[in-house]
Amino acid sequence: MVLALLNKGSKLDAKMKIKSGVGYQPVNESGKKRIGLIPLDASFSPVIRVNYKVEETRVGRLTNYDKLILEIWTDGTMKPADSLKKASEILVAYFNQIVTPKKIKKVVEKVDDGIGAVGNLSVEEIALPTRVANALVKAGYETVETLVKAKREDLVKVRNLGEKSIKIIDAALAEKDVRLEM
Repeated sequence: MVLALLNKGSKLDAKMKIKSGVGYQPVNESGKKRIGLIPLDASFSPVIRVNYKVEETRVGRLTNYDKLILEIWTDGTMKPADSLKKASEILVAYFNQIVTPKKIKKVVEKVDDGIGAVGNLSVEEIALPTRVANALVKAGYETVETLVKAKREDLVKVRNLGEKSIKIIDAALAEKDVRLEM
């Protein structure tokens, strides 16, 4: 790969970071921006170009067969035959997922504080008035779990909440068999 063209007597001092990967990675996804750094798009594919041709062919007296001719150019890090084999393995794996799909198990995090699945509910889902729910969300109390862990005196300090709102929150939580900390 050509890095630079230099005139006689000129000098190039460069530090490079090279890594391996898969596929293509545009510069804007790397997220690194510094003065003096020249980020480049990264193409991790060893295949430069592929050409294919399908021709009619004859086997004995039968003429209704097709012949596939593949031309594969690589950058030298992988042989064309190896790249064809790897691409075929990937394609077969995709088709196997269609024929015999593997079920993905969902991992459910258990809440250790004894409130169970109720802890994952948002404050809007526990039948609070809209004004109270909005005030809680703006203050950072988005789930029942975070609300239950909050101290009563901290909730009273939340803008647009007072003692009456705290009683409404208590009542809504009591319907779900959950209490605020004292």
